[in-house]
Amino acid sequence: MKKKYFSFDFLMIIIYVPLVLLISWKGFKEYKPEKIESNKKNESNKLKEGCQGFGNEGCISKVRDNFISTGKQILGEEYLGNGQFGISFFDPTRGQTYNSKISTNCNCEILNVDVNIMR
Repeated sequence: MKKKYFSFDFLMIIIYVPLVLLISWKGFKEYKPEKIESNKKNESNKLKEGCQGFGNEGCISKVRDNFISTGKQILGEEYLGNGQFGISFFDPTRGQTYNSKISTNCNCEILNVDVNIMR
């Protein structure tokens, strides 16, 4: 009977371990932490500076989402200019209709909401 020097499992380890190490090392070489760090710095600078200016008509989707997420039913909407929207809505929990004026910035973030009962 012939003596086995290498088992199949041993051969697999000899072939695949160097291959896995080579692939992971190649991926590590392509990893450039300085690029990621510079992107993070740019993003944080933008957040610190804030955006300059007002929202535009395209911000209506964020304004709608804000009302819908609170359970309000929008009856009408109008872009007033300078990042401001006029929204009339019905609040089913109170049984009242309201007019509101919403201000947005250039990132479409809602800055201010003024609400008055519709008469």
